[in-house]
Amino acid sequence: MKTIMISKLFSRLGTGTSAFLVLLFIAGCSSASQVARPAQMNSPAVPVTTAEEMEKFFDALIGNKLEQYHVPGAVVVVVKDGKVFFQKGYGYADRAQKIAVSPDKTLFRIGSISKTFTWTAVMQLYEQGKLDLDANVNTYLDFKIPDTFPQPITLKHLMTHTPGFEDDSYDNNTIRAEAMISTGEWLKTHLPTRVRPPGQVVAYSNYGAALAGYIVERVSQTRYEDYIARNIFSPLGMTHSTALQPVPSALAPDLAIDYVFSNGNYTPQPFTFVRVAPAGAISATGADMARWMLAHLQDGQSDQARILETATAQKMRRLLFTHDQHFGNSGWLYGFWSYERNGKSIFGHDGWILPALRSDMELFADEKLGLFIAFNGDTTGRAIGETPTEFIDHYFPAGQRPSPVASPTLNDAARVTGAYHMTRASYSTAEKIRWLVDETPWELSALADGKLAASYGSQRATYVQVEPLVFGRVESESKLPPLIVLRADERGEIRYLFLSGTAARERFGWYEDPTLHLFLLGAGYALLISALIAAIVSALWRRRRAALSAPRLARFARAIALVIALLALATVLLLVAVFSNRYAFAYGEGTLVLVALTCSTLVVILTPVALVAAALAWRNQFWGLAARVHFTLVALGSVGLSFSFIIWNLVGWRL
Repeated sequence: MKTIMISKLFSRLGTGTSAFLVLLFIAGCSSASQVARPAQMNSPAVPVTTAEEMEKFFDALIGNKLEQYHVPGAVVVVVKDGKVFFQKGYGYADRAQKIAVSPDKTLFRIGSISKTFTWTAVMQLYEQGKLDLDANVNTYLDFKIPDTFPQPITLKHLMTHTPGFEDDSYDNNTIRAEAMISTGEWLKTHLPTRVRPPGQVVAYSNYGAALAGYIVERVSQTRYEDYIARNIFSPLGMTHSTALQPVPSALAPDLAIDYVFSNGNYTPQPFTFVRVAPAGAISATGADMARWMLAHLQDGQSDQARILETATAQKMRRLLFTHDQHFGNSGWLYGFWSYERNGKSIFGHDGWILPALRSDMELFADEKLGLFIAFNGDTTGRAIGETPTEFIDHYFPAGQRPSPVASPTLNDAARVTGAYHMTRASYSTAEKIRWLVDETPWELSALADGKLAASYGSQRATYVQVEPLVFGRVESESKLPPLIVLRADERGEIRYLFLSGTAARERFGWYEDPTLHLFLLGAGYALLISALIAAIVSALWRRRRAALSAPRLARFARAIALVIALLALATVLLLVAVFSNRYAFAYGEGTLVLVALTCSTLVVILTPVALVAAALAWRNQFWGLAARVHFTLVALGSVGLSFSFIIWNLVGWRL
């Protein structure tokens, strides 16, 4: 499963989804409304003519991806006009046994594409009158979502990833079967904080999708895995698909092995259990995914089987949420994301199972066309990000994009200047530190000519304002979104940056500004390290006797500074160890994190003691002027570190 969380990622990476990658991809592909949006002009489409032509295209494309990104195997399936148009396996499902990928036989774990099955199950119960999509979800639960805001969370909010939950990847996955508990029990013990009212901003939520799956369980009185098998897999003839973890013994030999490529080696990975099964547990063959795509392209029917009434299936393809009307059809349908590229309306989903199983499903309703791709070792995520884009550009090429026309009366560039982080983020746990150390912020700055400069990592673009808080990209070849929209809060302060109908970022508060905290952390650690160096130098210069003869309070003060320095260094070293394993949070490996939090908490507790010691040093003239100034700076550096530790939830044991 994925996120723009890969980006983002963390996204809840624990379920295997990288929302960030998804959202970034959608943002780059999204177009906007007619008024002044810099949409791409639609040029005549290259027709999907023959399977032979498509095979040549994919042989070259997938062959390149497998080699370039060191991916062991892949499957590609294309459906068109009610039947399978093309399907083929590439590379190996099992490198050691030299088992080739087969579209009919090889099962791939499809990650967050599983959510589309969950949403379809919800809609089945909706059309039966058993679920109200606008009702408070607490109506269907045996535990309560807190009433943090006046507005209740509904199934529509869950479908559009707008319930307002924070996102925390801790303990979302495990590789130990004995550690698995039921979805309901996991949901009750991992309830996320509600950080914003529902229905306002997209923040991709695996918890929300799992909550919907649990509601399906309770209303149908059937275990989720059994419900999907009985009401979707069976009628569609998806005989080589399962939502069970691990997969049944009859299917296990056909499951594609997940590989991580590193240092020239392909390392097979153990089976990752997704704790929130409705958000990403399904395994399926390419051929079975063809049946799934056909069902949604044909209004709920595939061959002779019908899983949804026509009206319900068509309802699922309607736009349910978008951040702004300027994004056109870019947004969330009833569980599918929707966007436009090269003049074509596309809906679908993609997926990621930790660590490297990637998949993508793109559906073209007007063309009755569907594309499913899966890789069993896309370690970087680039193969799955690039392949559908190249497919679309090959068969539906774009024309020239008109330049946006700047409004001569508007100039909000200075007002929107700032750094923006992903909305799919943890706000109340120690994982918030990812904002600072594991996320690339969007940065906006005003230019002298009234234009807006945007940067995301190494990517740059210039925007002009076309409407109030709406900016169009000037450069035609930039990979940044062609349109960005900003939104103010109730106080008139700019709060949100929207990259598409599904991708949102939130402005850092002044107290969270990355530049500020990098300075505080850098200065604080430099000063504390200088305290350690001073102690070593003092010992080497044979001043130990003089130090021992100093007043007891003076010796105590130096000891406090050294303890704080050692604790602060331990904190950063332990956190580096944690983040060097990007999946530690997801797999619930919290020992090092808890030790790091203990160290950082002690730093905060001891900092006031260091400040008092500094005051006593000046009052009692413990040392010379230079030594007193140095000690005071060390104490102030500790204050800066403590401030950062508090802001990033590193005080206490908040996992």
